[in-house]
Amino acid sequence: MCGEELEASTPKRRNPRLTIYNVPDELNIENAKELIMKQNSVLCIEKEDITPRYLFKDKRKANNLVIDVNSVARMKFLGKKMKLGWNMCNVGDYIRINRCYKCSKFNHRAQDCKGVLTCPICAENHSLLECKASKEK
Repeated sequence: MCGEELEASTPKRRNPRLTIYNVPDELNIENAKELIMKQNSVLCIEKEDITPRYLFKDKRKANNLVIDVNSVARMKFLGKKMKLGWNMCNVGDYIRINRCYKCSKFNHRAQDCKGVLTCPICAENHSLLECKASKEK
C-alpha cells in the first residue's frame, strides 16, 4: 500500500571504540593514524581499520586518544601495549556513561533533565552539597 512512501533499511552497526592511554603531547588527531601505523607495524593494521576521534585529558592531566576500529583490529589491540613516540601506551575499551547531576539517573544530562532534584548519596530531594547523610542509600 505504501511501497513508494516508505523505505526499509537495516541500521549500520557501529565500530568499537578504544582508548589509548598516556599518549605523547606532540600527538594530535591529524598525525595519530600515521604514527600508529608506522610504529606498530607488527600488528599488521590496515589504514582503513583506524579512525582517530578525539583527545581528552584525564584527572591526572594525561592525554588519552579515542579511536574507532573494526572488530578484527580491536582483537589485535586489546591486551597489548602500543608504541607512540617514546611511550608504551596501554589500550582498553572506551566506555562512557552519562549521568545526570540533577536526578542522578543515567543516559541524559542535567540540562535535558525533566526529573526531580535528587541527592546521589541519600536519595532525598536536595543537592549533593546540602547532604548531611553519614551512610549511602
